[in-house]
Amino acid sequence: EVKAIKKALSDENDIVCVTRDLGDCQTLGRVATIDESLEELVSFNMISGLLIIILERTNTIGILKAMGARNSSIRHIFLYQAVFLIGKGMVWGNLVGVALILIQYYTHLIPLDAAAYYVDFVPVELHFWQWLVINIATLCITTLMLIVPSYIITKIQPAKSIKFE
Repeated sequence: EVKAIKKALSDENDIVCVTRDLGDCQTLGRVATIDESLEELVSFNMISGLLIIILERTNTIGILKAMGARNSSIRHIFLYQAVFLIGKGMVWGNLVGVALILIQYYTHLIPLDAAAYYVDFVPVELHFWQWLVINIATLCITTLMLIVPSYIITKIQPAKSIKFE
């Protein structure tokens, strides 16, 4: 029988906790905070990664501009390269994630205390459409986040960047 239902309010999220122990509800607020921190960290890493790629190729950008390439075409090259790297990471992440879900689904590798959780293993499900929507949304959001840093290319002057080598 459920002894406690506690509603914990976080900054942006309402988290409803249904548990036997009130102490377990306190951890849910921390999970939301950790999730938000991870999103910020991942965003920072993606943007800084693109900036590093651009700064390493400053000389090449200057040469392309000196040969008449437009800023938009150079930006597209870097965005395509970033999307390729994100896609590669998503493929590997999906392979590992789906493999772990299938292992748990068929082998029940991770056990639980049935007295505390009413089940004796961690139940998992994989819904194709949810998985597809999450992957498409992730690719779109990360690509949109990288558009603003790609505008640094417009600030690079050919004469200075070629001399910079």
